[in-house]
Amino acid sequence: MNDNYYFQPITDKYFLSHAIGNVRFGMTNDYMFRAVLQESKKGLNGLIGALLYTDPKQIDIEIKNPIIIGRSITEKEFRFDLHIAVNNKSFINLEMQNLSQYWENRSLLYLCRAFDTIQRGQDYNAVSSIMHIGLLNFTLFKDEPEFYASYKLMNEKTHKVYNDRFTLRCLDLTKIKLATDKDKEYNVDKWATFFKAKTWREIKMIAAQDSYINDTAKNLFLANEDEQIRKLALDAEEHQNFINSLQNKIDRQASEIEKLKKQLNDNGINIG
Repeated sequence: MNDNYYFQPITDKYFLSHAIGNVRFGMTNDYMFRAVLQESKKGLNGLIGALLYTDPKQIDIEIKNPIIIGRSITEKEFRFDLHIAVNNKSFINLEMQNLSQYWENRSLLYLCRAFDTIQRGQDYNAVSSIMHIGLLNFTLFKDEPEFYASYKLMNEKTHKVYNDRFTLRCLDLTKIKLATDKDKEYNVDKWATFFKAKTWREIKMIAAQDSYINDTAKNLFLANEDEQIRKLALDAEEHQNFINSLQNKIDRQASEIEKLKKQLNDNGINIG
């Protein structure tokens, strides 16, 4: 594969405005999410601005871990996060996540790894601010649902923040109706609606309201027209389905074990 691979140009008769029907691979697909946002600098800038509640024109971004779009991927590369430098002084890990299993621990692990950036002998003040933002296609805490949540290390009694350079955020794509006025002011709800859209009609309606989303939507259309991109998106989809199936099997087996334990305990056989 050519290292300079990019979305192949298509003829003039193919435009987003002509797109109809269902979207085969939308933005919740791990690979499509990564490929489209990497190719849409304007769109990614708009998304980061929305998630930071700031004007996209006031920030400069750079993807620090670019992939070669269209290149075959290995088993180790199925985690498609975007590591982004913002204004050359802070970093954001941005990730589309469809698997709910162990997300609390996994997201914290990703954040800690990204935070550990200084070299031996460097001043500890040289550590950069890091924020991990998970775009979750599930509700993390069902007892306390929230559209866009932010977490920091803080004092349990006084709520004083221990360190402002270490932040974890979760955008629940299934709870758009819980968006706050501030979320709506910065179009975070529109981005979430775009990510969840299933038809080109929905996407075009959303894209017409925001130029940054419009740029991203155009790249999503181009990506869906590209045979190699579609193949890799299908690989990511099948990988996710396999993990889901495996986890469901594990959950069923764990449930059966608990039932057997209860039956044995009820019959006076204590196995702990």
